[in-house]
Amino acid sequence: QEARRIFARSSPGRLLPRGMPSDVVVNILAGGMAGMVETMLTYPLDLAKTRQQLSASASGSTWSVLSAAYREGGVSGLYRGLAAPLAAETPRRALKFTMNGVFSSQLRALWPPDCARPSLGADVARAGAAGSLAGASETLIHTPVEVVKIRMQAEGRLQGQGPLRIAADIFQRSGVRGLYSGIEAYALRQALWNGCFFGLIGLGKQTLPAALFGGSVPSRDFTLGLLAGSTATCLNNPLDVAKSRIQHMGLSRWSGAVILEVAASEGARGLCKGLPARLYRSAPGHGLLYMGYEFFAGLLRKSL
Repeated sequence: QEARRIFARSSPGRLLPRGMPSDVVVNILAGGMAGMVETMLTYPLDLAKTRQQLSASASGSTWSVLSAAYREGGVSGLYRGLAAPLAAETPRRALKFTMNGVFSSQLRALWPPDCARPSLGADVARAGAAGSLAGASETLIHTPVEVVKIRMQAEGRLQGQGPLRIAADIFQRSGVRGLYSGIEAYALRQALWNGCFFGLIGLGKQTLPAALFGGSVPSRDFTLGLLAGSTATCLNNPLDVAKSRIQHMGLSRWSGAVILEVAASEGARGLCKGLPARLYRSAPGHGLLYMGYEFFAGLLRKSL
């Protein structure tokens, strides 16, 4: 009887806790599942990106960095530090897509679309603004995970130590502030990336019908995620370089100062460090992420 009171079937095949909006459940589950799949498939490229960005000298190509990591530790060397981001991907992606939906609804209420005179620009601006707010909000939860991941990827002496041990060591030395090192750079990076990503997704959904892809919606979704993710990755790479260096050293510095320092000492090449590895990961990874999200969301909407 208690179960029947908490759960109510509103239609055949539909089961949800009373009072819980179905779109929230869909965003949580679909975003989490898509994020976990994307992370496991593309993680080695993230490791290569971090090592390239932390090197003050030429660090070699992405593939040479991956080869060195493989020689150091085999397959496990390519996935060093995976535990921290993988454990956080479900809540992070869930938060990203859920908060994007929440902010989108709020912005539509504050800035309602004009049905009489539809504006593509206004729709894209709303999507971009919602994405930026969602991206910045996820750093409140995910920054400690990024700090631990960067330390594990960068420092050979940490090999064999688990993420919880490393997190505890950081906390003992620097407290909560150490675990949130670089949050300003990370928040700006995520706000820029997600604003661009969701804005371009909104633009693409209105201008690129599935008919252009032979009627295949998954192909359209993969292409949108690939193009949007790659563009956003190119735009925010200087912030990603600054974030990696701040979090690796546990510094308390503004991202703008680090970007200027890198530009002065290493030039534009320094600000582009890790970009090939990020693009190798971002292009297929965010195509998979968005296609996976829409796929899982479609299944969940039918069953919840």
